[in-house]
Amino acid sequence: MPKIITVQANGCAPIYKAFHEGKRVVDEITNTGTLAEGMAISAPKRGKQILQAIKDTNGEIITAPEDKIVKTRKTLAKKGFYVEPTTATTFAGFFDYAKANNLKDKKIILPLCGAGLKAD
Repeated sequence: MPKIITVQANGCAPIYKAFHEGKRVVDEITNTGTLAEGMAISAPKRGKQILQAIKDTNGEIITAPEDKIVKTRKTLAKKGFYVEPTTATTFAGFFDYAKANNLKDKKIILPLCGAGLKAD
């Protein structure tokens, strides 16, 4: 089973909060705002299952700051991937995680699921 690394935007990260507080359920939080509107869910309906999937795979959950979402979206566009902010959030969080955890020789799957046109 692959290790699941989940990414949420800093402005709305209820699963991140629950995971790092050692909770089994995800409490509703206040969405303080994020460009990643596709993941800006302050009370995720399947939060408990997501927490369990992360734990079952010895995974982690990380966050991405807003300024990195914008920067990463531009970087991906220059490489030919025109994505919306939610997808850019995943990459923004992952880039820092990869550097900190030396993932050079690992197989990684990151979904690109959202065309940039719907964000402009």
